[in-house]
Amino acid sequence: MMNGDSIDSLYTPLLTGNHGEITHIRPTTPIEMLDRVFAIFTVRPWVFLALAALYALPSAAATTGLYLFYCSTSSPIDAIGYLPWFFASFFIEQWPCAAILLTVFQTYSSPQKPYGIITALGSAFKRLPYLILTRTLVWFILLLLFGVFVQSVLSPAAGGTFTGSLAQVIGLWCLAASIYFLMMWILVPPIVVIERASFFRAMVRSMQLMAMSFRPGLLKGDTARRRFLLLALFPAAVWLTAQGLLQSVSIARSGTIIFMTPHDPLLYFTAMGLDFIVNLTAGLWILIASPLLYIECRIRREALDVHMRLTNATISDK
Repeated sequence: MMNGDSIDSLYTPLLTGNHGEITHIRPTTPIEMLDRVFAIFTVRPWVFLALAALYALPSAAATTGLYLFYCSTSSPIDAIGYLPWFFASFFIEQWPCAAILLTVFQTYSSPQKPYGIITALGSAFKRLPYLILTRTLVWFILLLLFGVFVQSVLSPAAGGTFTGSLAQVIGLWCLAASIYFLMMWILVPPIVVIERASFFRAMVRSMQLMAMSFRPGLLKGDTARRRFLLLALFPAAVWLTAQGLLQSVSIARSGTIIFMTPHDPLLYFTAMGLDFIVNLTAGLWILIASPLLYIECRIRREALDVHMRLTNATISDK
């Protein structure tokens, strides 16, 4: 701890509204970063919940629309049929996504300034095209790598495109690369929104920050990548719980997983509700945690905390 202060005293500006203090602007330990996610949320809970609801609605609406569309057909709903609905919801949800990222950064850097839903959405709208295009590029690369894995490793038995030992080795390397880049590019959204970088510049910047180690020496246990894995435990648990519940209900009612079932309204409206809850909780958690990890990396790499302290001190003297 810094200067013998307790965690409570360091979070006083965020938790009690005493925003004249800026002692919360400093490096954190892994456990403190988990606590800070909650601290940031408690400053503007209704703003975050409203924006999270806007973020969760497109995906839930896509699930509902998919069900209603397939009700007019005799074929079961499959994963391929979901893709157009997924992309539509993906594009729409980037607006509240950007608004949440900006609200987190604004709450951290200047919690004394009013920052409502309309202000957040208005500021986010200016960055929206670059966020959509950059995230589309990121997901295109990730899906391309994963597609090679599917065609070379999972599909040969079913007459897939690529066969042979070499193809399977390449496929496994593509799977490893997709997982690695998924983690290394996790900071792309806050970089696009906060720094106004885009495309490959944002992707390279994210990899540089995520490659950081916060502990010098041979045993570099505290790294940006491990911080991300720690932060991802809660949303992963929420998602797995929701999927386990949904698929259990589907198997109990129809004997198969949900994408292979007949048109059961209970299942698909349950899927819509669970999808909304997951995005409202786990999605909001990631959208608060990722800019905090971004800030932590910049504090360690570029002394962002010193810059923020000097900026706040200059403003307070005027």
